[in-house]
Amino acid sequence: MRVLITGTPGTGKSTIARFLSKSLGFECLSITDFVKERKLGSGYSQKLKTWEVEEGRLKKELESYIRNKPNIIIEGHLSHIVSPRISGLCIVLRTGNPELFRRLKQRKYPKAKIEENIQAEIFNVCHDEAKAKGHRVLAIDATTFSNFEKSLLKDFIYKLSLQ
Repeated sequence: MRVLITGTPGTGKSTIARFLSKSLGFECLSITDFVKERKLGSGYSQKLKTWEVEEGRLKKELESYIRNKPNIIIEGHLSHIVSPRISGLCIVLRTGNPELFRRLKQRKYPKAKIEENIQAEIFNVCHDEAKAKGHRVLAIDATTFSNFEKSLLKDFIYKLSLQ
């Protein structure tokens, strides 16, 4: 099963993806690492201190890479650009604004980047984009995501992968 994990930066995508990958035995692909390894960055924004990516090119490269990988978790705030035809589930992680602000500040994000990401979370950007693309979406509030809840999610994905 190909599982996409998306959400605003700071919502816990990498943490949840690593947990699921390890417990299910699935490969885990970080879009950030994928972009760096394949040199897919199209420019660097000094203001936001982040690489910009041409989404069409990223989509094509990602889909080519995962097409023959039946059990993989793809994590990153752009993972939902993958076609729903080749993914089984798109998990959208959400986090309450006070906690998200704390996490982004802890990462030493510039003020403009923190504001942009808080607004994206308020307006459900990742969730709405995933739904608009036709993904089967599971939205999870990961503000305080317990080990028990992680275990339930793992069991849910395992059962889906058997269908």
